[in-house]
Amino acid sequence: SLSEDESSVIRTRHEEFVKSMSLITLDNNPITQTTVAGKMFAELLSKNILSMEAITQGIDAVLKNWNDYLMDNPQFFSHIAAIIAPLLLSQNASFDFNNLKVLCTSIRPDNSSKFFIEVLNKILSSKE
Repeated sequence: SLSEDESSVIRTRHEEFVKSMSLITLDNNPITQTTVAGKMFAELLSKNILSMEAITQGIDAVLKNWNDYLMDNPQFFSHIAAIIAPLLLSQNASFDFNNLKVLCTSIRPDNSSKFFIEVLNKILSSKE
């Protein structure tokens, strides 16, 4: 099991795992994959396999280079929002808007509101 394997990349390099998974999902069919990645992160967080710190730092590591990714992927903020939305919607993951605020520090001041709106849109669309 992942939680019992101390040598697992998930157990030893949490932050890097979150960053890598977030970037991988942008390559192919991003919206579907990013939503799945977000659900996976929520599940791993709820089972205490990933920590809140690992998730926020891993996603923040991606957001720090937002300008580079936005050039290749104009829907970048929408795709990252699709990762965040399942974390916010999960009743077991304990990810909340304070965690989202922490994530927005890397993209302030210019894009934090745009990103926040994308997250809210993903939450609304998932409830329909």
